Formats: sequence, C-alpha cells, structure tokens
Amino acid sequence: MDQKEEQKKVIELLAQNEEAVSQLYKLFAKRFPSHNQFWAVLSLEELEHASWLRKLYSCLERGDLSFNKERFAIDTIKRSLSYIDKQLVRFEDEQLSIKDALSVAMDIEITLIESKFFQVYEADHEELKQVLRALEEAFLEHRNRLEEMMEKVTKSTYQ
Repeated sequence: MDQKEEQKKVIELLAQNEEAVSQLYKLFAKRFPSHNQFWAVLSLEELEHASWLRKLYSCLERGDLSFNKERFAIDTIKRSLSYIDKQLVRFEDEQLSIKDALSVAMDIEITLIESKFFQVYEADHEELKQVLRALEEAFLEHRNRLEEMMEKVTKSTYQ
C-alpha cells in the first residue's frame, strides 16, 4: 500500500471511530429517555466530526496533505473501535445506569484527547491544522459537557 492509501486508511479509521461513538451515543439516547436530547446532540456532533475528517480526502488527492502515518497509530484506532463495539453490545444486553454511560463516554473522549491524535504541528498543512484544532476543541467540549452531566446526575442521586 502506498503512502497516500495508508493515509486514507488512517483518515477513514478515524472517521469510523467517530461514527461508532455516534452510534453508542444514539443507543444511550434510546436507553436513557430522560437524557435523550443530551445524547442525541452528542451523537450528531460525532457524525459531524466524521465528515470533517473525510473532507481531508480531497487534500490528499490534490497532494496538498501529507502526514506520518505513525502519528496516528492504526492499532490504537482499532482498539478504540473494538472498545466502542464492546460497549455497544454491553449496553444493548445489560441494564446499566446513566452513570455507567457517562463514565464510558468520558473514557472515550479522554482517551482520544490523551492520545494526542489531534495535536497540531507547525509543519502540518493548514487544512489539517484546522480540522485537528476543531476536533480537539470538540473533544474538550464533549468532555466538559459529560463531566457537567455526571455532576448533575450524581447530585440528583444523593439528594
């Protein structure tokens, strides 16, 4: 596989990861009707993130974009996809709490932040920089909203 094809594969896996998270959040919206709107919005935003990533295809095709595939470890992305798939099955099969859902969601968002996938480097192409910055901001925003919801749920449980 040539470099361009490998880079496309990385982008596609990252986009699939966003779509998998969206599916999980959609399931949470269904499983927790009192928090449906919260999860539905997050789910839609994850789909938007996938579309941002796929827009990078045109840059690759034009030759305007290039990155070191080791920067985005394919094995790490595949592990994330596997974890999300397991959580989808788990939440389909078991009666788990909203706290469990929030905890899983926070784990996913934090893992992506900590992996530094979206860290911008000076040598990055401008379009890649924009997408990576937007994704990092979105992950931080999701983490904050998840933490706030966890706090609300925890307070309401103990009052």
